[in-house]
Amino acid sequence: MDEITLLLGGLGGGGDVGLALILAQALGLKPEEMVIASFIRCSVDKDKLKDLRVEGSLIKVPPSYFAERRMFEDKLHLVEPRLGDRVYAICTRDQWSMMTMGLTHRLDKYKPKCMINTDLGGDDVLLGYEENLGSFATDTVAKALLYWAAREHGVRTLIASGCTGCEGGGRELSEEWLAASLLYTDNQDALVGVLEPPSNGARVAGKLLGHAESGMLPYYLVALRGEETARIKMAYLSGEYQVMAMVQVRLHTRRGEALQHIPTMQGDGGGYMG
Repeated sequence: MDEITLLLGGLGGGGDVGLALILAQALGLKPEEMVIASFIRCSVDKDKLKDLRVEGSLIKVPPSYFAERRMFEDKLHLVEPRLGDRVYAICTRDQWSMMTMGLTHRLDKYKPKCMINTDLGGDDVLLGYEENLGSFATDTVAKALLYWAAREHGVRTLIASGCTGCEGGGRELSEEWLAASLLYTDNQDALVGVLEPPSNGARVAGKLLGHAESGMLPYYLVALRGEETARIKMAYLSGEYQVMAMVQVRLHTRRGEALQHIPTMQGDGGGYMG
């Protein structure tokens, strides 16, 4: 498989790629047709990953390679073996020239018409001046690389976001800052639409949690399954979260009216996530 229509992967590491698996089901993609191309927080040189290097900061991720429990990409084969060896990642702690070299290699090899990268937590909609930001660094670098790919290679780039507003554990990012970021995104005509995941979308992504730890993915799956409460301790988040309501948000855009159904959750520390 040399030419494909779509490259799919996580935006900021951790459980983000779990959302990519859910999105793949929603789009009707078969595992044997997929190429995973994530962005993860690592450095080829500093983290001694030269044996995995394909080009620049691009690495091919072998099965069960990392001991780190918050690394998901090397666990994908455990839940979806049909992916084969088509799991790649760009290390976002390398020099810009190394990252663009690696991304160019992927685009030249597969010639995709579109790249979709997924994010859990809402880092992707932040503008950079919000108070008390959480783990946004990898997401910011990945967004810059997607912009570069669109400008230099003409590929369409999209970001799919889940658990929007849970950044900072659902406490640090206020509703006011979140609303301002979402409205700015919409005013720039950057909102493409909203996709409701399939009812069975949580199955494969849920299996991943048996092999790796994420703070955001468990809460997203709780909302997806329609459960009312969840007490979860995973990675850097813990506590009981209550599904408060399915909030209907109507955004007016120059292209018409977009309707979102956002599962809203409230936890020990307050705050919400969609």
